[in-house]
Amino acid sequence: MAAGDSTDNPVRIQPARDGWRWSVIDEGRVAAEGQAPDAHTAERYGAFAAAAVASFGRIGRAY
Repeated sequence: MAAGDSTDNPVRIQPARDGWRWSVIDEGRVAAEGQAPDAHTAERYGAFAAAAVASFGRIGRAY
C-alpha cells in the first residue's frame, strides 16, 4: 500500500508486527522510516517526513 503525497518522494506504507511501517524513498534509497499504530497515522507521518526530506533537499541544493 502506498500513500500519495505532494512531494517527489514516494511513501511506502506496510503492515508490521506491532502496527504499521512507513518509509520515504528518495533517489532509490530509504531516506526516512518509522512506525505508527495504524495505517492512517502511518500515512500522515510518512507524508510529513516526505515533505521534510524534500525541504531539506531544496535547502541543501541552495547552499
